[in-house]
Amino acid sequence: HLSFSLNQQFRDFLKKEKAKIILLIRKNSIAQAKSSLYGNFVNQNFHFTEQDILKKKKIIRVKSPFLLCGKFYTSINELADYIEQQTFLLKRYLDNININYEIIYYEELVSDKKSLKNKISKILENKNIEIAEKVKTIKSPINYDDLLFID
Repeated sequence: HLSFSLNQQFRDFLKKEKAKIILLIRKNSIAQAKSSLYGNFVNQNFHFTEQDILKKKKIIRVKSPFLLCGKFYTSINELADYIEQQTFLLKRYLDNININYEIIYYEELVSDKKSLKNKISKILENKNIEIAEKVKTIKSPINYDDLLFID
C-alpha cells in the first residue's frame, strides 16, 4: 500500500539519509496472489518455507468477492493486477523522488546467486558481498492450485 508516499517526513528521511533501497519483487504476480490469498486464509502466515511442505496444508475455499488487506477482489487475476499496479507505482514513486533502488526478483533469490550478488553489490557499491549457498525457501513452496479454490 502506497499511503507512505504521502508522508513528507518519510520522503525527507529517505533523501537526507541517501537511502538505497532493494525491492524484492516476484515476477509471477499470479503465483504471488495465490500465495498471499492462501496464506491469509490458512493462518495469516504469508510466507512459506521448505518445512511447510512437510506439514499437510489444508484446502481453502474462498467465496468471491473476497477481502484481502482491506480491499475486495473478484478473482486471482484481479489481485495479481493490483499487485503489479502497486509495484509499478512504488517504482514510479522512487523515481520521482530520486531514490537509488535496485530490483531483485524472488526467482533470482532462489535460483540465480550470481545475478543476486551483482545487483546487491551494485547498489551497495561493495564488491565483497557474500551470498549464502542455500536460501531457506524454494520457488513454489506448495501447489496452490491443489489447495486454493475460489467459488
